[in-house]
Amino acid sequence: MKRICITLLACSTSALVAGCGGSEPGSIEIGDLVPAFSLPAVSGTTKKVTRDDLKGKIAIVNFWSTSCSVCLKESEDLTEIHRDGRAFVLGIALDEDAENLSRFVKERGIKYPVALGNEKIFMRFDGAAIPYTLVLDRAGAVRKKVYGRIEAGELARVIDEIDRSAASLDVPQTIGERTVLAGPATPIGSASNQAAISGAANHP
Repeated sequence: MKRICITLLACSTSALVAGCGGSEPGSIEIGDLVPAFSLPAVSGTTKKVTRDDLKGKIAIVNFWSTSCSVCLKESEDLTEIHRDGRAFVLGIALDEDAENLSRFVKERGIKYPVALGNEKIFMRFDGAAIPYTLVLDRAGAVRKKVYGRIEAGELARVIDEIDRSAASLDVPQTIGERTVLAGPATPIGSASNQAAISGAANHP
């Protein structure tokens, strides 16, 4: 994980998106299927989470970190959405220690599945800053991308739009967009986010 920290801290946000240190980021556009993945689960009843777990569901994939205050606030909205059954939420945490992450998830009362992520999967998903959220339709196609916090009302609107859509890849213009919100997002290549990626912060 030390290599991940060095790589991320050496890159600006723009350089990270373009690639750094030989890592090849993915390029996910609206309508694309998310890449296949298999990650260790730190909550729930399964030991791992894969792309197959998202099939047939409206799904929200949220990249976050225990050290990112904006991410933690956003997790409250995601917990409510998952609990109400409006969408299946998967949190992918960019932390280092699975045991600490599992304890943190329990203490925070995060009810949706959380997996332990890494630099490779983050870049394959076109990641550049956290929180980073993708909303998928039941076919597994991306219908919304957001860097920065996405408000609960906006998430509900996108979910409702997908629900009403007759064809899963017939993307309305209001949803088919790559969004960078005015609200705070933590650039992964910034020194201020070292704790967010390394998981070095201690939690009581």
